[in-house]
Amino acid sequence: MGARPNPFLVTAMFFIVAATHARGALGTPTIQPGDNILTSLNCRETDVFTFEGLIGDRIVINVTECSDFGGVCGSACFCFDQCVELRGPDGSILAVNCTPLENNNASNRLRTRVGEEVLPSDGLYEIVIRDANNAGRGTYSIFLQRTNNPGRTTPLLPGDELLVTMNSCGEVDSYELLVAEGERLQLQMTTESGALDPRLELYDDLGRAVELPASGSIDRIIRRNGVYTLLARSRVDKTGVYRLSMSLEPPQEVLTLSIFPASGKVASSFQFDVGFLVEGNVPPPFGIVGGTVTLDGEDVTNLFLACAQNSIGSLPGGGHSFRCPGLLGRSLGHGQHELVVTIQLDDSTTIEEAVQWEVVQDS
Repeated sequence: MGARPNPFLVTAMFFIVAATHARGALGTPTIQPGDNILTSLNCRETDVFTFEGLIGDRIVINVTECSDFGGVCGSACFCFDQCVELRGPDGSILAVNCTPLENNNASNRLRTRVGEEVLPSDGLYEIVIRDANNAGRGTYSIFLQRTNNPGRTTPLLPGDELLVTMNSCGEVDSYELLVAEGERLQLQMTTESGALDPRLELYDDLGRAVELPASGSIDRIIRRNGVYTLLARSRVDKTGVYRLSMSLEPPQEVLTLSIFPASGKVASSFQFDVGFLVEGNVPPPFGIVGGTVTLDGEDVTNLFLACAQNSIGSLPGGGHSFRCPGLLGRSLGHGQHELVVTIQLDDSTTIEEAVQWEVVQDS
């Protein structure tokens, strides 16, 4: 579908929390999937947020430094460098990150990430925020999302072109989109105003990462039907307006496998070549990580190992081809024969094709 002619403005929902944020039964602040919370940390303090989790939930946590109050805690360090811990219902530490991503420091004010983490049981979980050496203090934002069943999301439809205001430090916006296997999904996040450095990350219907935040652009063939989760943010602590667009192309044959020869006569020696070709509309990255080949029920995979050394060339439309010469001069007798090729791709997809043909002697 084409883009809508009149994009509309969306002001992303942001939850600013100071002394009035929701608290659990024991007085501990709570955080819900999809929440962005802005708060502060003072000298030698530890902040704790709780949330309810279910076994198998996939959790992503972002913590971004928003301001540095200076090191006044009796230390030579004058930086507020956050540590983030995820603790289970039994108090055990499931994940910790005290090394902010992308060269964070007090002046750059970047982010620290935990996840995606798979929760091991039902229960009440804790997110613990502290300074790395208890010497810094400042304000920060915390974002929590459950990628397999996200909260506080905005629907995103094919043809949508949204203008979204990102007006708070560390904000992460959450979207849901419905896609089908074989469709080509294209997502684009661009800066309209301000100094945003766009980043998009995509998760499938099971909450598994499909595309991690390398840029503001995603272009890929969908492997599973379902509702996917999209997270949009800026790489650094910046605000502004961004444009988010989505397009879907109809399902195509993702991969086709052809085997040669499919039929025909051979010389009386019954010597001929057997090989196969893989091609399709598959944007990078694409790679063959394994496979098996059987000929008349016999495993002849080892005779095709040289295929792993073959180059993969680009086809028009972003596809790829992969040619395997394989069984050169294989001797076969009269009658029916079957070649079966099974290939595993680097995204866990498996394709299989079989071809039968008859060998007859030339008259």
